[in-house]
Amino acid sequence: MSFGIYSRYHFLQSKKTKPFVELNGYYAHFKTELYGTAQFPDGSNETKSNRFSYYMAPGISINLYKNRLTLDLMVKMSTEPLISGKHFDPSYKINFHF
Repeated sequence: MSFGIYSRYHFLQSKKTKPFVELNGYYAHFKTELYGTAQFPDGSNETKSNRFSYYMAPGISINLYKNRLTLDLMVKMSTEPLISGKHFDPSYKINFHF
């Protein structure tokens, strides 16, 4: 579970492709529990983590259909490992604008 603040700035508003930078600061709580005979290296079968973190993601947004559908291509960079376990992660999003 994570909660946070999200902001995005587009550099060009009227183009088909728009460069942007995205900032996201968040608080995350993780709890992992193993079942059966599996254990973590410390010998327990449960681990918890609470942390504040952030990521920055420069990228480009491409209009696909009449400003209703966009594809965002970005590179997320963070001081904490992201979901993939890396600090530097290429990513994409498909957005539908109402």
